[in-house]
Amino acid sequence: MMRPAVWIFLVGIGLSCRQQETNPLPYGHLRYALPDTSSVALAPGLPFGFQHNHTARWKEVEPNWGNLEYPSLRARIQFTYKSSSEANLEALFQEAQELAYRHSVKADGIEEQFFEHPERRVYALLYRMKGRAATSTQFYATDSSRHFLRGVLYFDAVPEPDSLRPADVFMTAEIRRLLETLEWVPAPEQ
Repeated sequence: MMRPAVWIFLVGIGLSCRQQETNPLPYGHLRYALPDTSSVALAPGLPFGFQHNHTARWKEVEPNWGNLEYPSLRARIQFTYKSSSEANLEALFQEAQELAYRHSVKADGIEEQFFEHPERRVYALLYRMKGRAATSTQFYATDSSRHFLRGVLYFDAVPEPDSLRPADVFMTAEIRRLLETLEWVPAPEQ
């Protein structure tokens, strides 16, 4: 008769030899290289200017509207600009707030941060969405009389907060720098 220790050993070997089921792994996440933090001024010819990362490129969509594209991050900041002659500033404030809070359906929360630079007449509100919202960051800036600028950050990827986190942190810092250096450019004399 075999000893109990030998039986336990043989049963253990038999159990460890059974074939394991495998589960397919999910597709890989985005791979991107974060650019260094050196900056340049936005190209002239717009009614606003600011400092941005040297790798970003301005792509005009309409006069005074466009995208600041960050190819290595597959990200872009979409800008829309209106002067007071084009619309009522109060209506633009309300529309910007409504557009930001539409993301509350998917967002786990929305944080607001106010920027104020009276010496340059720049007043801005930054919205940060948490969770799986289509955009993580939106903002608007104004001088309270003539200029209104709205921006929205988009990634060309499914909103996966974990995999986008490094790029999102970089882009949030980039937008904060943009708001800290924003200036209104006077219209050229005609």
